[in-house]
Amino acid sequence: MAGKCVVIGGLIVDVLFDLDTWPKPNTTVWASQVRFVAGGKGLNMAVGCHRLGMDVTLVGQVGDDFAGKIILDTLAHEQLSTTYVEVNEISPTGVVGVLLKNTIPAFIGSTESGSRAISLAHVHKAVTDLQPNDYLVINQEVEHRIIEHALKTAKSRGVITVFNPAPLGTQVQPVVWCHVDYLIPNLYEAQVITGINSDNPALLAQSLLDLGIAHAIITLGEKGIYYADRQLRLSIPAYDVQVVDTTGASDAFIAGFVSAHAKKQPIDKVLRYAAVVAALACTQQSGAQAMPTLAQLDEHVALLRPTE
Repeated sequence: MAGKCVVIGGLIVDVLFDLDTWPKPNTTVWASQVRFVAGGKGLNMAVGCHRLGMDVTLVGQVGDDFAGKIILDTLAHEQLSTTYVEVNEISPTGVVGVLLKNTIPAFIGSTESGSRAISLAHVHKAVTDLQPNDYLVINQEVEHRIIEHALKTAKSRGVITVFNPAPLGTQVQPVVWCHVDYLIPNLYEAQVITGINSDNPALLAQSLLDLGIAHAIITLGEKGIYYADRQLRLSIPAYDVQVVDTTGASDAFIAGFVSAHAKKQPIDKVLRYAAVVAALACTQQSGAQAMPTLAQLDEHVALLRPTE
């Protein structure tokens, strides 16, 4: 294994409706197919890291229902441990309904993910099992008290912390920033966090560093990635692929980043590797199933070219 990480986040089922036309008010549009796909940022990142060779512990929660069974079946198929995946008999599994037209998604509704109420005791136990230079990967699909406790506990143990501030349901409390080694927002998330309405990633990244974050990595979609720390600035291009679905791209990027970083590669190589992983994820349908494997990377990496 390339390294060990704990991933804390949502376990959600996407219900995908493939359409030929967008529906209008008070009309019915027939879907060519309906798919139930295991996802959520927590599941996607855990599967992504595991497929890229990491020793992964996933912390999350599902309901005792049909959607929860889809998640658990996916974890079994991926050979991921369910030690810290709770089955809640009261709170249902989170579900997102998504309309797709020619692979373009329009998110139409979501239930509250049961993972927001995961056990603090489970989180604490999983994080305290980590050793210095292991990884904590966390996002905003869980309650803020979970985020704060996990980040503080991890940093006190010398664990490398990676925080993806999505989804942007609530504003992150400033107390967490000094416990974040790598913050990985998209452009919009960086704007909201900094309060700066600018498309300049260099300006936004510097403002993120000023909050006390050690390293800022802003994902820019087809425009690539912008990286900043106290000494270094880097712009990394995206890779040109035939896009099928971009939904899981950021989750795949983070999985690629953590797995490459665990191999102690230079930061520019880490970011390029993560960009390749994200690009390959866009060539498949959404959810955990889109996370690339090492075999897929070996097969396709030589064929990919950076965007102009």
